[in-house]
Amino acid sequence: MRSSIGALGLALAASACGGASYNLAGTQQFISMDAEIEIARGGGSYDTNLTLKFLPPPQRVREELRYYVVWFSPEGGTPQRVALVDYDEGDREGTAHATFPDATFNVLVTAESAANPATPSEHHVLEQRVRAE
Repeated sequence: MRSSIGALGLALAASACGGASYNLAGTQQFISMDAEIEIARGGGSYDTNLTLKFLPPPQRVREELRYYVVWFSPEGGTPQRVALVDYDEGDREGTAHATFPDATFNVLVTAESAANPATPSEHHVLEQRVRAE
């Protein structure tokens, strides 16, 4: 069962370099998790840095889950796997860096049993539409 998106849009602050920073909240299953995504224009695409805090080990959600994966999708488009979260179980924090060609896109983080799944699982950690400018 997919987790609902909920009220995720919190704060948007445009930076001087034409980018943006969003504070994100987890889905119902990851309610205590906090995240931030920073977006900056980098040539013909957008560079993103995602930081996740208070993130439980994926196997606490389901025993077979081992990874957190980041997906981006253009509005109305199919999610594309863009990064594997570098997760520190001791600190319960994770980071990921990715680029994407569109200024507006949906960010999805999922808990997965494999590091390179073809499609997102039903275990949504966060889901948010963001805009670079």
